[in-house]
Amino acid sequence: MCACWRGEVVGQVPFIPKSKPVKAYDKSVFILVKDGKLLISNEHDDGLMEGLFRLPQVDGHQDLEPTTTLVHKFSHLHWNIEAYLVDTLDIGDHNWFFVPLQEIVDTYPLVTAHRKILQNQKIL
Repeated sequence: MCACWRGEVVGQVPFIPKSKPVKAYDKSVFILVKDGKLLISNEHDDGLMEGLFRLPQVDGHQDLEPTTTLVHKFSHLHWNIEAYLVDTLDIGDHNWFFVPLQEIVDTYPLVTAHRKILQNQKIL
């Protein structure tokens, strides 16, 4: 018998349910810098972070050695990110475009996880 029942204070103590396990998703992020410009996108197919720009990202991990890894935690999900520094990128039709590196910070607000990756790689 718990202390709440013994002291008859059950109505005064809130019930806090156990939190559900958070789903984790594997993501691959690609870093492509060419002529001082970085490839980015404003796609938000996953419904997250509309209005923010991001590096090219696809579901799943690649059969490559990642340049860096990161676990980015949201309240409702986790991204297990493997980032790859690449020279070319050909993974389908996407709305990606190059922007000068010096404009990234002031003009193009990035998804926090992707900004951390770029900072880790000393690109920003």
